[in-house]
Amino acid sequence: MQTALFDYNHTIFIKGDGMRLILIPAALVSIVLAGCTTGSADGNNLSRTQQAVYICKGKRQLGVAYEFVNDRATKVIVSDKRRTYELTRADQTDGDATAFTNGTVTWIASGEVTQQSVKTHQGSRLLKVGRNGRAAAVASDCNPG
Repeated sequence: MQTALFDYNHTIFIKGDGMRLILIPAALVSIVLAGCTTGSADGNNLSRTQQAVYICKGKRQLGVAYEFVNDRATKVIVSDKRRTYELTRADQTDGDATAFTNGTVTWIASGEVTQQSVKTHQGSRLLKVGRNGRAAAVASDCNPG
C-alpha cells in the first residue's frame, strides 16, 4: 500500500516499496489547489475541505480532513503516522453519528458532521475489519486537539 505525503514546498514523498521523490512545478500545484477550492468541472457543486487534529486514547494523533460538497460532508481522509485512509460517507448515517467507510476501515464521528462542527466531535473512533470479519478499534475516544 502506498501513501502520499506533501509539504508546502510542492514536494511529494511516496512511501511504499521504495521511496521516490517527485517534484511538482508550482504552477501545476496552484492549478490543482485552485480546482479543489472552487468546485467540480461543471461549476454547480462547490467543494470545501476542513481539517482537524484528533487526540485519541493512548495519546494517538489522527489528522482528519473532511470534504464538503454543497454543505454536506461526503468524504474524509484520516491519517496517522503509518497510514492514510480515504473514506466516503455511508448512506446509513443518522443524526447521532456520521460514518465514513471504504468497506474495511470506518471513521465514526459523533453527531452530524457540518462545516461548523468539524472541531467539536467528541468520542469519535476509527474501526478496521479484521480477517475474522469483526471490527476492531484502531483508535478510540478521539477528541479534537
